[in-house]
Amino acid sequence: MSDIVKQTGNRNVKYSVDLPFPVSVNQLYRVVRGRPVISNAYRSWILAADALAFTQHLGAVKPLRRFSAIIYLRAEDRKRRDLDNFSKCVLDWAQRVDLVTNDRGCDELLMRWSERFAPEGCRLTLTGDV
Repeated sequence: MSDIVKQTGNRNVKYSVDLPFPVSVNQLYRVVRGRPVISNAYRSWILAADALAFTQHLGAVKPLRRFSAIIYLRAEDRKRRDLDNFSKCVLDWAQRVDLVTNDRGCDELLMRWSERFAPEGCRLTLTGDV
């Protein structure tokens, strides 16, 4: 499990956190009576992500304004999946827990399949300015 890494100074701050394997963008919302509603799968993922992050002792972090993100994913079931369908869930979570001020501040995004760097299913590493 990774810990939050806090580098000193206002530049080049780096946060790294392990999360459960994210929900695909196609499963985040469902439509009920013509309105989008958070799906049960997404709601469950948010709770699991919060719980897993809590065990990593995030503590008080300063949200990043402009940042680069690296998302490593581990696909245990070896299904063919579109890698890019999983960034929204992860970056929205980072904004929700105040790791970033707004996910629109992402200047660079790298996503990669990795058994080694995503032991819990997903590892998010953010580097940027506070």
